[in-house]
This record gives sequence, C-alpha cells and structure tokens, in this order.
Amino acid sequence: MTLEVALLDVIPGQEAAFEHAFSAAQQIIASMPGYITHRLERCVEQENRYVLLVDWGTLTDHTDGFRRSPQYQEWKRLLHHFYSPFPTVEHYEPVLATRGTAERAGLDVLDNRVFVPAENFQLSRDFYRALGWHENWCEGQLAELELGGVRFLLQDHFDRALAENFMMQVTVADAAAWHTHARSVLASADYGKARVVPPRVEPWGFIVTYVYDPSGVLLHFAQKA
Repeated sequence: MTLEVALLDVIPGQEAAFEHAFSAAQQIIASMPGYITHRLERCVEQENRYVLLVDWGTLTDHTDGFRRSPQYQEWKRLLHHFYSPFPTVEHYEPVLATRGTAERAGLDVLDNRVFVPAENFQLSRDFYRALGWHENWCEGQLAELELGGVRFLLQDHFDRALAENFMMQVTVADAAAWHTHARSVLASADYGKARVVPPRVEPWGFIVTYVYDPSGVLLHFAQKA
C-alpha cells in the first residue's frame, strides 16, 4: 500500500469554497482503480492549510492510473485554482506501526460498508442519486453509493421488517438545509413511499431531519446542536 501525502495551502478566504468543491471532487478519486481510502484534514494553527492523505494500492495507481486519466482533468478543474503555492505531493510506504491484536494477526480492516435493502432497486438508486449520493458502480443486484467519502451497498433484496427497522445517520452542517433539499427532491419526481419530516431537536444533542427512502429505510440528517 502507498500513502499519498499532499500539503495544500488554500488562498486565504477561499476555505469554505474549497471544502465545498472537494466534497464533489472526492467522488472522482474514490471511483479510481487502486483507491483504498482518503481523508482531508485542516491545520489547527494555520486555517488555510490542509493535508490530503490517500491510500492507494500501489504508487502507479496514483501516478499513472489517476494522474493520466480523463478524470484527473476534472479534479484539476475543481480544485487546482484554490492553491497558492501549488502543493507538494509525496508518497510513503509503511515501515513501522503500533497495531492492535486483530491487526497483528493479519486481520487488518480496509473498509466497512453496510448492505441497505431496496424494495424497488431502480427507484431506490434514483432516489439516493437525486439526494446527492454518487453511484460508484452498479453490477447486477448491487450498487455502491457514496456521500461525504462514506459508502454503502444498495442491494436488490427486500425484507419489510429489516427495511422498516434500518437506520443510517448522516452527520451534516445544516439539518434545515437538508430538509429543504429533500423536499425539493421529493417534489421533482415520484419516489413512492419516500417522505421527509421537518427537523427537530432531539434530547441526545442533535437537530435531525428524518428522511424515509422508498423502501422505508430511515435516514437521520443530524446536525450537532
């Protein structure tokens, strides 16, 4: 595995716009062959400085596979105008690490995705894409959907008891904005039983907009109160 490390100095005052653009751009990199995972972190001492850490299967997955792909041109269009100076990118390989018992036994965890049921597979795919999830791939009875760098597997399988007791929390900055967005999506097309509940303050410290998908799966768009 190869770790890409990119130190990103964003033009002061452009931080919010950069983070918004990156939320779209990360879907590009996550769809590339050899991609494993990534995270974007912001400097505590210098608020316009970020570090991007991307795990690739091999060095060439990044240098040849991604940088020489058509998708890289869109990545450049979305992000490169925010940088001053242009970032330095380096690659690292593991040397030493402190690991837990499971990892020492060779049980390293590289990913963790849940299977979400769908009564009408195509309708659920359309619904999640309209809400903002990116469909990385779809093969047969399974599709991988991603939002905010987190992925789940939508399956063409339905069990009513499972679906109506299945919940996912999506932590957001503005639950009210997600309520407005969900209402707009539901007004734009017929998504069957899908519906949205206005945001409310919950006793566990979150403001939550509740959205039911077409199969009855309950989504919590949760904002820290």
